[in-house]
Amino acid sequence: MLANIAGNPIQAKLLYKTPESNPYLDATAKGKLDLGIIKNLVPLDKGTSISGIVDADIMAKGYISSFTKNYEKANAQGYIKCNNIKYTSADMPQSTELKTIDINMNPRFAEIKNAVGHLGKNDFNIQGKVQNYLAYIFRGETLTGELDFKSSYFNVNDLMSETKAPEPKPTDTNNIGVVVLPSNIDWQLSTNVKKLIYDNYVLENLNGKLHLSNAAINFSNVSTQLAGGTILLNGKYDSKNISNPFTELQTKIQNFELGKSFQYFQSLSKFSHLAGLVNGVFDAKIDMNSILDQYMQPNYNSMNVDAELSLKNTFVKNLDFLKKAGELLKINWLSNLQLKDKKIRLQIKDGVMKMLDSLDFKMSNGVNMRLAGESRLNKSIKYGGKIYIPRELFGKGNQVLEKWIDLAKTKNWNLSVEKIIPVDIVIGGTFLKPDVKINLQSFKNSVIAPLKEQVINKAKEEGQKRIDEALAKAQAQADRLKAEAKRRADQVRAAGKKTADSLRNETARKTDMLRAEAKSKADVLKAEGAKNKQEALDKANKQIDDLKSKADAEGPLAKLAAQKAADKLKQEADKKAQQIQNEYDAKIDASNNIANSNINKVQNEANIKAEQVENEANRRAMQIETEANNAADKIMADARANTKLN
Repeated sequence: MLANIAGNPIQAKLLYKTPESNPYLDATAKGKLDLGIIKNLVPLDKGTSISGIVDADIMAKGYISSFTKNYEKANAQGYIKCNNIKYTSADMPQSTELKTIDINMNPRFAEIKNAVGHLGKNDFNIQGKVQNYLAYIFRGETLTGELDFKSSYFNVNDLMSETKAPEPKPTDTNNIGVVVLPSNIDWQLSTNVKKLIYDNYVLENLNGKLHLSNAAINFSNVSTQLAGGTILLNGKYDSKNISNPFTELQTKIQNFELGKSFQYFQSLSKFSHLAGLVNGVFDAKIDMNSILDQYMQPNYNSMNVDAELSLKNTFVKNLDFLKKAGELLKINWLSNLQLKDKKIRLQIKDGVMKMLDSLDFKMSNGVNMRLAGESRLNKSIKYGGKIYIPRELFGKGNQVLEKWIDLAKTKNWNLSVEKIIPVDIVIGGTFLKPDVKINLQSFKNSVIAPLKEQVINKAKEEGQKRIDEALAKAQAQADRLKAEAKRRADQVRAAGKKTADSLRNETARKTDMLRAEAKSKADVLKAEGAKNKQEALDKANKQIDDLKSKADAEGPLAKLAAQKAADKLKQEADKKAQQIQNEYDAKIDASNNIANSNINKVQNEANIKAEQVENEANRRAMQIETEANNAADKIMADARANTKLN
C-alpha cells in the first residue's frame, strides 16, 4: 500500500495468513508523518493538540510463534526517529515536548539515542539500550537494560499530581502513596540531575548509580546536595510487599544545617522539639532500616537507626529543662548550650532514641554539663547528668559556704570546698513539658567525705602507736621462735649429715680392702698360670731338642722326620699353653666378679642407710621449723585480731 498524507509518502504492507493453524505475519511500515495534520484527519478532544515529525522504517516477518518462543531468531528490525513532538491536553495542561529521539531495533535489543525533551518545566536527556523487549512484550519476561538519565530540572511531584506542583518548602509534604516498582524490569540507571524535587526535598547535583530489579531499587554511591549540605547514599528500597515496603540506607552527610535537618527529616523531629532552637552544622553517618507506611514515611516502631553525628560549632538556645534548672538554682541565665567539635552516637530502636555516649556541653560563665539519656516517640524523655557550676556563681549560697569554712577552722577542721560545684540533674516528662529535678548530693558528698576522712584519720593516728607497738612485740616474739627453730633444725641436719658421712667413709674403707684382696688373688693366679704355661713350653722344647740331636747322627732322612715331629710337638705345646692361659684368665675373671659383687653390695647397703639417716634428720628439722612457723603465725594473727587490723 502506498499513501500520501499531506505530501508525505507512506509505504506499508501487511500479510497475515494461516491464522488458525500457525499465524504468519509479513508487515512493513516506512515513511515520514507530520503529526500536526492529524487534527485535520481525526477529530481531537477539546484542548488537545499534537505536532512533530515521526520518521519510521520497521519490518517484521515470520510466524507468530517465532516472536513468542524464539524471538532471538525472529526477523524484525528497523528504526523510529521523532523530532519536535509536542503534545498538550485538558488532562495534561503542562506541555510535553520530545525534541529528538532515535530508536534502533533488532530482535535482541532496542537502542535509544538522543531522547531529549521536557514534561512541563522538567527536562530530560536519555540514552541507553533495552534488551529482551520482545520476550517482555510477548511472554512477560524481564525487561533488561542500561539507561543514562540526565536533567537540569526535574520535579517528580508533577508526575504524581494532576496540577503543576510548585517547588516545596522544607516543611511541605505531599504525603505521596507507596511507590510500587515493577518486578519484571531489571535496569541499570546512571543519573545526573542538576535539580530534583521529590515530595518536600529539593535535591541538587544528584549523581549516582541505581539498579532497578525485582520490585526493588538499589542505590550505589548516590550523591546530592540538600539545604547546603552534601549527602552520599547507599542502600535499597524494596516494594515487593506493597502493604509494607521496606528501605535500608547507609547515609553520609556533610555540612548540613541542624535547624533544617528537623524540617527535612521527620524521623528526628518525632523524638524532640529542637527545631527552631538549634543553630549550627554537622556531619553524620547514619545506618537506617525501616518498614514504610502508606505515605512512604518510616514506621517508627519498626525503624532501626545507628547514627554518629559530628557537631562543629553548634548552639542550642532557650531549652525549657535548662530554664527550670536555672530557676531551681536561682541562676536565671542557665538556658543555652554550646557544642564544638563533638561527636554523638545515637541509636533508635523500638521507638526509643538513645544517646550511646555521655555528652559534655559548654555553657555561659564557665558552666559545663554532662548529659545522657533517651527520648521516645510520645516525646517523653529520660535524661540525667551533672551540671558543673563555679562556686562564685551561687551568690548568697557561696557566702554561706565561706562562713562554714571559717567555722570549721575554729575547730581545727579543714573544710575544703572545690571551686566547681557538681549539681545532679534528672529530666523526665516530655520535651514540651519537662519535669526537672536537681540535688546537691554529689556536692554534699564532696564536702562531708573529707570531714569524715579527717575524723577517721585522727582516730587512726591516736591508736596507731599502740597498734604498732603490739604488732612489733608480736613480730619480735614470732621472729625469736623462728630463729630458735632454725638453730635446732640446723643442728639436727648437721648431726644427720655427720652420721651419714661416717657411714660412707667406713664403706669406702671396706671396699678398698675388698679390692686389694681381689687384686692379690688375681696376681697369684696370674703368676701360677704363667708358670704352668712356661713349664709346658719348656718340656716340649726339650723333647724337640732331643729329637734333633738324635737325628743329626742318623742322616738327612732322619733329620727331615725329626723336624716334622718337632713341628708337631711345637703346635701341641702352643695349644696346651693357650689352654692353660685361658683357664687361669677365667679363674681371675670369676674372682674379680665375686669381689666386685661384694663391693657393690656393701656400697648400696651403706648408701641406703646413709640416705635414710639424712632424710630422717631433714624430716625432723622441717617439723621443728613448721611447728615454729605455725606458732609464729598464730602470734601475729592474734595480735592483728586484737588490734582489729586483720
